[in-house]
Amino acid sequence: MYYVYILKDPRSGLPFYVGKGQGERADSHTKRIQDGKRTENPYKDSVIKQILAENLIPEIEYVYYTDDEIAAYDFEADLIIKYGRKRFDYDGILTNLCIDNRPPSQKGKSYIERYGDNAINVINKYRESYNNSRPYHKLRKLSIDQKQKLSERTTGTNNPFYGKKHSTESKKRISNANKGKCIGVDNPNARMYLFVDSNYRIYRVIGEFAKFCEKMNLSYQAMGRGIPKKWIIKSGPSKGWQVLNLTLNYDKDRLINLFEAKGVLIKDGNKLKYNDSEGNEHKYFRSGITNDLLDLIMLEWDENKLPDIPIEFIADDGTTV
Repeated sequence: MYYVYILKDPRSGLPFYVGKGQGERADSHTKRIQDGKRTENPYKDSVIKQILAENLIPEIEYVYYTDDEIAAYDFEADLIIKYGRKRFDYDGILTNLCIDNRPPSQKGKSYIERYGDNAINVINKYRESYNNSRPYHKLRKLSIDQKQKLSERTTGTNNPFYGKKHSTESKKRISNANKGKCIGVDNPNARMYLFVDSNYRIYRVIGEFAKFCEKMNLSYQAMGRGIPKKWIIKSGPSKGWQVLNLTLNYDKDRLINLFEAKGVLIKDGNKLKYNDSEGNEHKYFRSGITNDLLDLIMLEWDENKLPDIPIEFIADDGTTV
């Protein structure tokens, strides 16, 4: 919600500033002066200081409310024209510096469009500032002597953890953080992941996240970051891939979309239908699909009862079984 407001001098009751804003914008003028801060308008600041010096507070009158920001800017400009500006308009009483204060949109504009002939200077100035502030940002190879010195700094008694031991609480936190990262499909704590490539080929990976990424030439970091963010990777060697962590919880919407794209869930009117391996029909609205049905679909995948959907398990030795 946007609003247009008028700041009035309580000594005379006359307006001295017209503005447009949201939230606490109208109160901010006085608060900034009380906090000893200045604004971009020294004429308005001077009037507020005079009012505060007499133990008074500028009055705020809200004159217009709207959800349309353009309409708010238009109403503000009309009021400024109506009352006039000191030093600019005959008999003007406002301290506003301009009539129309709406900022120009920079969305979609290039540096050339924003800065004109000065664009190259702006870009070079930014690059120079970045390079000066980050002198070691480029990768550099260490010499053998440098490596030796670094090793000596952290070896034996020089190691910051030398002679110390983890507490029971610390060991427990480390254990919980690493649970499920173990290797092997038979381990009950192994985490399960569902990898999907750009062609909707599906891979079930158990306990071998890093090794699978290495085997498929995927970026381990990109795929890992994509799990909580629900990303489909848009660039790099992992482009088009996505991954779900099936151990922690199902992301229902993404799984349902995946099953529908593969033809496992078939649209039937306003519902989605699934025929299980025993010929039973399960039909639900999209919002009504339960985790039990998703579990059933995944179980039948495990038992290879859906041969048209390629499933690959990565075993503890990294081979496909």
